Amino acid sequence: MLILILLLTLSSFFININFSRKIGISGSEIVSSSLMGSILVLSLLNFYQVVIMGLSTDLFSWNWIYVGIISMDFIFINDNLTAIMIVVVNSISSLVHYYSRFYMEGDPHLPRFLSYLSFFTFLMLILVSSSNLVQLFIGWEGVGLCSYLLVSYWYTRNSAVKSALKAILVNRFGDLGFIMGSLIIWFYIGSLSFNDINSFSNNSYNLCLLSSICFIIAAAGKSAQFGLHSWLPDAMEGPTPVSALIHAATMVTAGIFLIIRISNIFNYYSVSTSVILLLGSLTALFAASVGLLQNDFKKVIAYSTCSQLGYMALVCGIGEFSLSLFHLFNHAFFKALLFLSAGSLIHSLSDEQDFRKSGNLKWSSPLSLICVVIGSLSLMGLPFLTGFYSKDTILELVNVNFNLSSGFWLGLIAASFTAFYSFRLLLLGIIKEEKGSLLTKLLSLESSIYLNLSLILLGFLSIFVGFLSMNFFKLDSLPQINSFNKQLPLIFTIVGTLLTFILCSSNFISKIIINKNVQSIFGFLRNAWSYDVVIHFILSKRILRLGEFFYHKIDRQSIEYFGPWRVSQSLVRLTTISNFYLTGWIYNYLIFFFAFSIIFILFKCLILFL
Repeated sequence: MLILILLLTLSSFFININFSRKIGISGSEIVSSSLMGSILVLSLLNFYQVVIMGLSTDLFSWNWIYVGIISMDFIFINDNLTAIMIVVVNSISSLVHYYSRFYMEGDPHLPRFLSYLSFFTFLMLILVSSSNLVQLFIGWEGVGLCSYLLVSYWYTRNSAVKSALKAILVNRFGDLGFIMGSLIIWFYIGSLSFNDINSFSNNSYNLCLLSSICFIIAAAGKSAQFGLHSWLPDAMEGPTPVSALIHAATMVTAGIFLIIRISNIFNYYSVSTSVILLLGSLTALFAASVGLLQNDFKKVIAYSTCSQLGYMALVCGIGEFSLSLFHLFNHAFFKALLFLSAGSLIHSLSDEQDFRKSGNLKWSSPLSLICVVIGSLSLMGLPFLTGFYSKDTILELVNVNFNLSSGFWLGLIAASFTAFYSFRLLLLGIIKEEKGSLLTKLLSLESSIYLNLSLILLGFLSIFVGFLSMNFFKLDSLPQINSFNKQLPLIFTIVGTLLTFILCSSNFISKIIINKNVQSIFGFLRNAWSYDVVIHFILSKRILRLGEFFYHKIDRQSIEYFGPWRVSQSLVRLTTISNFYLTGWIYNYLIFFFAFSIIFILFKCLILFL
């Protein structure tokens, strides 16, 4: 069944990219929607067979690499982890395909857009079903390529092209970590198969520490952990369906998936797990703090994605990889709901993304409003919604394992910040009176019912899927903790919500913002801790200067002068000389023939006598 899923996804890409002129835009929409719908049904059947019935299988495909001692087969794994990820990827992707038909209505290049989405999905399926690191690297690089194509889909916009280039360049650091980690594992184990990696029992300091640190760098690049996070908010320059697909179910989850897949190498030495714990908690706090003062619908949701990825990494740092997968699963649905419903609101507001200029949408866009509320409450982790079952469990386990450590407090503060910016978006962008132009108010209408079908389905999933799926993730029973500590995540969430009312519903904010210290803090947070500025002045400018030095002093004045320039000069001189002897007369060529024949005979005779 896995092979059929892969083939149908590839078929959607192939048909749209090659036959769109013949079948037209409507034909492309029908083909992509029907194929992705069929793939979703097959994914659910595969989930039933593998996860519920326990029919886990490896599907041999072909002998891939066989050179000397290197032998590697192209094998697809269809275990529990793969089956769960296939459901996540294909459920979100099929809904995004369907949503795009109506959101991108009128775009003359829609078949190209749908083909990119399908190819993105196919490569993500390759990634999650791979049996070894080299095979996974195909999907790893492939989703990076597709993210570039999708973010820069509107390639006439300079900001979109720059954002796509930034995503590619930042992820090169993660790719370097992936390659180095793979080489270290090959050196110590002699294999890159996941079965061999996860069954390796030699407690080697070098293997565990060096390879795990390299793969943490790889995961940080792909899953936007602090330090390599800057590409993710800028990826919002692409169409909203792209944001939903990249941020909810595909590219950003690849790094967390990699850590879960090779979790064995992180269990031997505490340094690697401590690094993941610190990196995840710092990412959760950083992204949540930056989201406090963002005013763009999509930017707020983007930073919330970064923060939730921090929670996934945080719980990997205490060895609870199943819980990280559970939060990844839950997050996909409510984050896709947030992006698509925000996209519906932006669509109805004539593409206005600043939520301070919208407001009072409860009459003009009631369904999109309800979906944003559901997604935001689930993101906040309020009880009995999807986000609650994994997010609160993460904080409880961190508390139990580390006894009110810094990671736990950073996670709690991030939860409070999450509640603040989520409710701020609802309060300023939807509930309060309009502050935008009269034309925007008049044109503000609910999107079509066909587009909203995706939102309705995701809304139900964002409420119920956490409760319905928690038994499939084999979560260990939680240790008993005192009731106060157990209620801390909810308390911090409520505090964040109340602060939103105090600061945004009164003149209090206008009074304190006069203070210069407060202004500097606000600017620091609004500019994302000035990270890009620091990187530009400390790293980027110096690298550019170094590149200019090598180009002018080494490349042009040394390599080009003694290399191609000298070679070309010598060739020109040689051809000029040879023109005197290449006359075209046969007796000239006979002279050369006899001369070289005599030289050859004399050389042979010399060898015989010696």
